[in-house]
Amino acid sequence: MVWACFAGGLNGTCIGLRVQEGGSVNATAYIRTSEFSLLDFLEKLEEKGISPVSMQDNARVHTAKLTKEWLEENNVEVLKDSSPYSPDLNPIEHVWVQLKKLYHEHYSHLAADTRSADKVKPLIEEALIHCWELIPDTLFENLVPSIPRRIATVIKAKGWYTKY
Repeated sequence: MVWACFAGGLNGTCIGLRVQEGGSVNATAYIRTSEFSLLDFLEKLEEKGISPVSMQDNARVHTAKLTKEWLEENNVEVLKDSSPYSPDLNPIEHVWVQLKKLYHEHYSHLAADTRSADKVKPLIEEALIHCWELIPDTLFENLVPSIPRRIATVIKAKGWYTKY
């Protein structure tokens, strides 16, 4: 699992979720990752005079009570009332498409790597971080202005599926 963030043309962090050995992706892993990456990025945005709003989907790790409490304790403003039927409302979904494309373009050989998971996972994470850095800034810059249009489309669709 990969975690990443951006704000307009400001390309944030892309890392693997911080899951303990033998653990699973849960609220604790999500919070551990957020402590490591999100808080620093939000601080940088605030230093630039940007008041960020975090946009999440309705994944269980995002909606867990533990996560919500952590976000509140750390003063992370989250976009409220996200539609559970419109995951593509979040512009990062378009970034994931680009990330996957670049990964397959540059690192398809990792799929055939026969070494153990503990050897291959770090290589995959490094590859994804490298691919994140290859994503053109213009993609990030162009996605943020589309948010009001996306929201209007979801409202028009009464929270159901949209073209995004």
